[in-house]
Amino acid sequence: MKLTSLLYEQFSPELFDALKSFVASNKTDKLEAAMPEIEKLIASHEYSEIIDPAGVVVYRGMKLFYDDAEKLCNGKNYTEETSKTGVIYRTFKGSGDIPTKRIIQSWSADPNVGIQFAVDPDVEGEIPVVFIAKATKGKFFGKPGILAKTVMPERASEMETISIGKVQHEGFVMAIPPKSFLGRDPHSVDIRKLKSLVLVFDKRSHET
Repeated sequence: MKLTSLLYEQFSPELFDALKSFVASNKTDKLEAAMPEIEKLIASHEYSEIIDPAGVVVYRGMKLFYDDAEKLCNGKNYTEETSKTGVIYRTFKGSGDIPTKRIIQSWSADPNVGIQFAVDPDVEGEIPVVFIAKATKGKFFGKPGILAKTVMPERASEMETISIGKVQHEGFVMAIPPKSFLGRDPHSVDIRKLKSLVLVFDKRSHET
């Protein structure tokens, strides 16, 4: 049976519509309303080919303002290096909470997608941060690439999965642009450098 047919037959129309809305626009209102059905599906351990993220490493990119970035780093044993252009790159390997009040969050199994969201010029903030986590059962809904393929095939390449409730990250990489009279410009961040640090972190996470 095709996965799309399985979704239509086993998921309520409300949940299918909510998933499609979230994948398309990252809006959470419909998906939050469908939480009871999602929690029931996760608890039932059914339809694992669609909803089980299988413990893959996933990435979430976001921007923080400087004070929030410093608060995130406070008390943590991170490594730091400064580029010739004055951008400070910090890497932290260890657990912690994601700094957001959102109940539902979008993650990707593709580090490029996480980085893309971290440096997105349309996202409010100054400091690009990429969080790394393991998509464990009970906290995540949707196998990366498969869930989106069934509800919105054109977004399948984003390798998205959805976290439910508070998620513990396994570390993060951030880039702090130098301060100028115009503020901190995220465009000064070297995306290739940011990606290299994320990928090195990912390699370490598999070795430990």
